Amino acid sequence: MSEEIKSELMLPKGEELLLSPSPHIHDQGTIQSIMLKVVLALLPVIAVGIYFFGLDALRVMFWCVFFCITLEMAWCYFVGKPVIGTVKDGSALVTGLLLGLNLSAATSWWVCLIGGVLAIWLGKQVFGGLGQNPFNPAAVARVGLLIALPKELTTWVPSRDMTASL
Repeated sequence: MSEEIKSELMLPKGEELLLSPSPHIHDQGTIQSIMLKVVLALLPVIAVGIYFFGLDALRVMFWCVFFCITLEMAWCYFVGKPVIGTVKDGSALVTGLLLGLNLSAATSWWVCLIGGVLAIWLGKQVFGGLGQNPFNPAAVARVGLLIALPKELTTWVPSRDMTASL
């Protein structure tokens, strides 16, 4: 290999690199505005889920959102955090929506309750709350439910355009 090609392939020296902590794009938005943007981004997905799986998908999303918000309020009440301010940030709403979108339209309400407990208490609050959790709380709930209730989590209903026959 020639010296010219070799010099092009070499990494720059440490003094030539510009190092900075992430995030590299700074947004002056509040947590509440960021969560609102996430909810707005999820609206097309929610609409498609309701279109393909009907009102049962909406029912599952409702229960997941309801239980996540209620459980976050209960946690804040018992540990002495401001209840309204913590719930107003929208993180429990986003967690409930993500969990509801991860579950089948045939999921029972009690599975949504267990999922909410796993998401809010185990996936989020045990680690210190918003921004402190190493994993997505909805994903923690999904994995926990899949381990604890495999039959419930692997039963799927056919979508609107699918037929039940093979």
